Amino acid sequence: MLRLVLAVVCVVAVPAVYSMGMSYGAEYLVWDPTYSTYYYEERPAGLVVIVVALVLCAALGAASVLLGVKGMVAFVRAYRVRYRRTGLPNAPA
Repeated sequence: MLRLVLAVVCVVAVPAVYSMGMSYGAEYLVWDPTYSTYYYEERPAGLVVIVVALVLCAALGAASVLLGVKGMVAFVRAYRVRYRRTGLPNAPA
């Protein structure tokens, strides 16, 4: 059950990490009063933050899939063991 909860936490964390990384790493417009125009300003290490956020999103996605599969396998195994011990006629094979 803990694995399934962790899988859900990882799934929820992916959009949060993505939005935080993109909001920091993205360029933004700044008004230049000298030339009466806008220009793009980039934060320091913006590209690095974007790449790290994308790698972290991929890792969280893979972890959520692995944890979800492991959690479901453990759930099915526990279900099978429980019904084999009780000797019910509709126990799965």
